[in-house]
Amino acid sequence: MKEKLKNNKNKLNKIIFSKFVKENFDFSCCEIKRKYIHSLKVANICLKLSKKLGLNKNLSYALGLLHDYARFLQFTEYKTFSDFTSFDHGEMACKLLFEENQIANFDIEQSLYPVLYVAIYLHNKKDVDLKFIKNYLEGHPCPMPFEEVLKFVHLIRDADKIDILRVITEKDFQIENTLDGITPTLKKEVEKFKPPSKKYSKTKLDTMVIQLSFLYNLYFKESQKFLSLNKFLKVYLAKYLKILNPTDQAFLLKHIEDIKEFLKKK
Repeated sequence: MKEKLKNNKNKLNKIIFSKFVKENFDFSCCEIKRKYIHSLKVANICLKLSKKLGLNKNLSYALGLLHDYARFLQFTEYKTFSDFTSFDHGEMACKLLFEENQIANFDIEQSLYPVLYVAIYLHNKKDVDLKFIKNYLEGHPCPMPFEEVLKFVHLIRDADKIDILRVITEKDFQIENTLDGITPTLKKEVEKFKPPSKKYSKTKLDTMVIQLSFLYNLYFKESQKFLSLNKFLKVYLAKYLKILNPTDQAFLLKHIEDIKEFLKKK
């Protein structure tokens, strides 16, 4: 059994990850369990996309598995997944894994640690900071060229969004905002196809525009195909369009058409 696991790094790392979560956190808590399931699903998405993109499959799986490593501590300590009111979970994951060396518990080639570091650190940021990646790799060399490292940064950002969108369509997502209309600041951002910030979200339409804006942040064409864009939009609109007033419905439908055109040009 041990020999089989040695030859299957993904299974071994999944077992180690599961043990980490279940032994250190309250697995009976639905929020902890939800993030655990999300981590496994993102790992599988990363693995499937890596095969299409020609990327290191074991590294891709590990990246998906560990991208939300700090979420369990975040919810345990603060009872929230809001980075605004607790800590940046990408940065904290890097601190736990690399500064405290918890990464050593996993079967991952040490020379590839820098790839994991920059990808996990940036996976939840509004934009990909190319200067940050270059500076980090200068101090922490790895065998991959910059362009390939960047693919892993985009891989985890895509896979994370794909699974979040899955959750939104598979479950009855509760939109807490009750106001109508769209916040002007957020409207300006989405019209320029910039990633809108959650801090501007004040209305029902704001929430939905932010969710759907994940789509134009998908980097790889393979990610769009994996999501099945048209099928996703059909399910999403069937579930959520009815909560908006007619004016806001028209804005959202126009926003979706703009997203489709934007993706065609990418």
